Amino acid sequence: MTEKTPTILFYIAGPAPTETELAAAAKIGTKRFRNAQRYVEGEALEACDAVAGCAPAAYLKKYPQADKVAEPEAKKAKPAVKVDPPPPPPPPVVAADAPPPPWAPVKPQ
Repeated sequence: MTEKTPTILFYIAGPAPTETELAAAAKIGTKRFRNAQRYVEGEALEACDAVAGCAPAAYLKKYPQADKVAEPEAKKAKPAVKVDPPPPPPPPVVAADAPPPPWAPVKPQ
């Protein structure tokens, strides 16, 4: 069963979000921006689960603030499963009477 992601409208004071607004929206988990200047008082409200940013008064009366609805990203992230690394391979077995390797390490002078 999949969880429903809350629909959060992030209201901004212009046609494009600033870096600060983008960061705030990412923190609450939304990419749905609305220009607060385009809202006309008495106009029908867009359905959502919560609002954020500089939302018009009509939205603030009807819908909760996003911080009361959205889970912070840190809580959404599932804890990483700790996996132990595989054991190191065993050292090679060399017979006592085996010939030396075809190369010899260089000794420092």
